[in-house]
Amino acid sequence: MATACTDNKGSDHVIEYCCSSCEEDAISQEAAYYCKLCSKFYCCQCVKFHGKLFKKHETYGQDESDQWPVSKVTQDVLEKCREHKDEHFKFYCEDHRLLCCNSCVVFNHRKCASVINIDQSHEEEITEDLQQLQVEIETMLEQLKQLQDDQEINITVLLESYNKSLQEIKNTRYTINSILNKLENDTVQKLDGVLNSLNTSLRKDVEHTKRLSSNLRDLGKAIQEMMTKGKELSFIAYKNCMVSVCEGKKYIHDNSRIKEIKISFQTNTSIDRFLSKEPNLGMIVQSNQVEENQKISFVDKTFYRVGKDTDKATEIRGMCVHNGLVFVTDYNNKNVKLLNSDYSVSCQIDLDFQPFGICHYYPLACRYGRILVAISGKGRIQCVSTRDGDLCIEPKYNFNFLHDCCGIAINSEDMYITSGSALYHYTRQGTPVKKLYEA
Repeated sequence: MATACTDNKGSDHVIEYCCSSCEEDAISQEAAYYCKLCSKFYCCQCVKFHGKLFKKHETYGQDESDQWPVSKVTQDVLEKCREHKDEHFKFYCEDHRLLCCNSCVVFNHRKCASVINIDQSHEEEITEDLQQLQVEIETMLEQLKQLQDDQEINITVLLESYNKSLQEIKNTRYTINSILNKLENDTVQKLDGVLNSLNTSLRKDVEHTKRLSSNLRDLGKAIQEMMTKGKELSFIAYKNCMVSVCEGKKYIHDNSRIKEIKISFQTNTSIDRFLSKEPNLGMIVQSNQVEENQKISFVDKTFYRVGKDTDKATEIRGMCVHNGLVFVTDYNNKNVKLLNSDYSVSCQIDLDFQPFGICHYYPLACRYGRILVAISGKGRIQCVSTRDGDLCIEPKYNFNFLHDCCGIAINSEDMYITSGSALYHYTRQGTPVKKLYEA
């Protein structure tokens, strides 16, 4: 067998073909030649000694690698079990068409009817299949390379969109700050206007009070002088003084009630309430752009036998998956089958009609840990539920229609049924809404 070794220069490089002679001396040296008669590999130095000892042995260089055996690295890639890394494939399950190691057989294929040794399972020549598979692998590698490039571009786009969104958040904050600054400036301007108006009025009042006081003082002095003068001047002084006194009394009466003038600010609390209720400055939206009109392509296929020995030829018309359980409709045998994780029939229930489509039903009225599926048939929808590992008919959920029921799909409270030529919209309870399309 071709052996592999690790480069002893301290790197993680794995040499697929090691020189057999050097390897015996614990030296990792890449092989350059292979001798079929010795079944050994030789480096450029060791092949010289081999040539002297075995002159008739033919060796094959790296340019004739088609004469070399499969390398240990390649053999490990092919023969090692993907699930149980330390084991090699030794068996082949004909039921599932899968290679198996010992652990696979014990844990996953105990119930399979036909598990044989790999050396017994060689089928017809598969060289052409291998060549086709190699072409397919090369095509897939190109697709993966393109996908990786797209993913790396997507990372760049993601980071760019993050930075753009971050800037938009800052711009939003700047806009809000600008609005608040304007509100502040307008409010301060109004405050200044009120202050100027009141201050001007108060200063006028002070000047008026000073003027009245000065006038009354002058009249008081004049009265004292007029007491020794003639009656005429005394009369004039008296009347003049009375006018000023009345004016002073009125002014005192009008202004004595005003003890203090202040300005206060009442906050517009609706702004605080509005902002405090908002969870953020905006919504963070995640968008995944999907290629439109993408072609549906075949990925892989595996064959499973989902019929029982007593069944007629199985004809699967519909299937749905829920909570790891697979439900399928068998048109020929008029039943619904429940498959387990190995895709073998766990149980089945017979129907009185030939079923077409199937989908998960899950009405709000049924919350007992059971799974309900709706099966479409000729002019009817019948629901079936899981109960203690079995399937049971649910008579409560049985709907009859005036048209054929081929395909069925349920979204929330809406049920969509195809008749083969038309698409109908119903409520989940079977109430008609409208006909959406007819060919």
